[in-house]
Amino acid sequence: MELEPGANDAPRRRGTVIGGRFRELVFPCLLSSTRCSRFTIHFFPFSTLSDLVSSPCDILFAVMNTICFDTSGPRGCVTLVQNENVIASMELSRVYGHNETLLPAISILLDQADIKPGKLERLLFVRGPGSFTGLRIGIAVAYGFHEANPELKLIGYTSLYLLNRAGRKAGQNRVLSLIDARKKQVYAAFFENDVPVSPYFVLKPEMLPGFLQKYGISENSFAIIGSALEPYGDLLTQLFPQCTQLPVPSCLSTLLAETLHDSSPGENPSSEPIYIRKSDAELNRNKPR
Repeated sequence: MELEPGANDAPRRRGTVIGGRFRELVFPCLLSSTRCSRFTIHFFPFSTLSDLVSSPCDILFAVMNTICFDTSGPRGCVTLVQNENVIASMELSRVYGHNETLLPAISILLDQADIKPGKLERLLFVRGPGSFTGLRIGIAVAYGFHEANPELKLIGYTSLYLLNRAGRKAGQNRVLSLIDARKKQVYAAFFENDVPVSPYFVLKPEMLPGFLQKYGISENSFAIIGSALEPYGDLLTQLFPQCTQLPVPSCLSTLLAETLHDSSPGENPSSEPIYIRKSDAELNRNKPR
């Protein structure tokens, strides 16, 4: 059941188990008495508790709780991890903004797993580039959690790097990550064997061949991945006919979770946002009046 915006008579309830390979819990009203939507949570099953912990001591002393989230694009997502195992993942509705869905989604996942916010040890987030508004909401939430719990470890990766990791999962070692930056521009970065070999840049898509040439990157056989494929797929095919265009991941929070398995990721994590291009507000502020 999908509720129309403005419905205010939906009952609040803990969840409805629908069944299947994983459990799907539907929450019809979570945001406020006047704004209702549906969240779908996928709980990934484990056959025994030993799948979650490596020894009985872990049960008592070393369960590492982690929240991963992405607000860099139009559809946000949140993933809950215990130790290095994904427990549940939630995609947020496009009907509402990240400012209305992110905190309720985190609260729901923690509540369903019976984890108090103070028991979080790590928070991973996408630090950019992408939607200016979405990124600022995500950064504010991350910093807010850290302010409440200074022991919480903040870990941020770029959306460009995570797209590269999706390409590597598809068997590609040379990946051009491209994100639609609007204004007829794209955010771009080239990766080889998980390591960036170009700066993280914003430019017009037709300038990409010159961009690669400038940094000594061969155009032989690489993969392209990212949201820029939707508006510029045909142009990119003309520019790089020998290259493979990969499906765009629906969400990056599970890719964030997978970095926990990597002791030496190709990108250094940081808690600082990366925007690459100035926002309209910043540009207009500097215009003469």
